[in-house]
Amino acid sequence: MEMEQRMRHIEDELKDMKERLKKLESRLAPGSAVPTADKEFAEFLHEHDVVKRVDKVLCAGVFLTLFRSKLHFTKNDIDEQMRSMKARKLSNTTQFVNENVKKGFMAESGKTEGRSNCFHVTETGKRFMRDLKKNDSER
Repeated sequence: MEMEQRMRHIEDELKDMKERLKKLESRLAPGSAVPTADKEFAEFLHEHDVVKRVDKVLCAGVFLTLFRSKLHFTKNDIDEQMRSMKARKLSNTTQFVNENVKKGFMAESGKTEGRSNCFHVTETGKRFMRDLKKNDSER
């Protein structure tokens, strides 16, 4: 009996994961590929007309989440993303992450896979980035 319950639980979890994967795949435009080149992060920044360093940190977090499948990331991950496009290193990533946390755009995730100080972008943060892009297209 216990084995049957475990199997049902595993099957339910698998079904849930498949549904979530379908939702994620549907977010991509038909025929589009997931960005892989470093240049594409620069394009992502440009698309959102990001100027402030605190917004660049948020943009890097959104990019890591959407295009690198990193639901939880560290401040070092953000620094590495900025370096990947040969951008000037941010002087104090910690300060900008903390500002995004205070605004409700990011939240601390706790430990993930043995890594401490992991963060994720909140729905409010994603909405803010979408609005930046929308406002840019209206100009």
